[in-house]
Amino acid sequence: MMRKREEIKRRLLKTIRYPLFLMIIVIIIGVVFLQFLFPQFESLYQSLNIDFPLFTRLFIAFIHALPFIGLLALSFILLLFVYYFTTFRNYQPTKQVLMLQRMPLLRLFFPLLITHYFSIQLGTLLKGGLSIHEALNVFEKNDYLRFFQQEAIAMKTELLSGEGFERIVKAKKYFVPELSHIVAHGHANGTIGPELIDYGDMLMELFEEKVTRYFQIAQPVLFLIIGSTVFLMFVSMLLPMFELMSSIK
Repeated sequence: MMRKREEIKRRLLKTIRYPLFLMIIVIIIGVVFLQFLFPQFESLYQSLNIDFPLFTRLFIAFIHALPFIGLLALSFILLLFVYYFTTFRNYQPTKQVLMLQRMPLLRLFFPLLITHYFSIQLGTLLKGGLSIHEALNVFEKNDYLRFFQQEAIAMKTELLSGEGFERIVKAKKYFVPELSHIVAHGHANGTIGPELIDYGDMLMELFEEKVTRYFQIAQPVLFLIIGSTVFLMFVSMLLPMFELMSSIK
């Protein structure tokens, strides 16, 4: 289980490494422009008493508004932290998961990760010879992940009331719907442990494919942002110089 977790972390870091590199480039370009290039151009044109064209004035206004925009973003992040520590973390784990799954981006990935973890851990325990009830007892004793701990308690209660495990899993909104079919097929063939492990591996591959796909979309967007930033910077700074040359003629 520890080897599997380390392998997942290694593969995820490999997937997000290049997009993070592009984001760092954008941040460095912005810092260099704001701290060094823009003040030099601005003082130069002010010393020449050049009246900036509208495009340049708009770009300058946008540059001056960036600290305010950054302050708003930091304030929003701070409010999220305050909400998390004062309210969100006091909710029951199941409520936390359901709230996170409603978020536009997280709902694309969260069910895959939850189902992956549950399938791998449960499949490993079942493959090791434990029954479903005994495997849920192991989940119940896990104080590190309270969500699965509470869900194991709820599942055990439903099992004891006569509910089938397939139907219990199917009723959970945070699982991928196909998990119930895997459970039913594994029960029918007596291979539920290995099938859950294989299904968990497949979900991780699907998660990586989705992350890679979205990053492949994000990479051209980041390149476009970098190119547009450099282009607008030079256009806004060179336009007054062109006007100056035209007035001299």
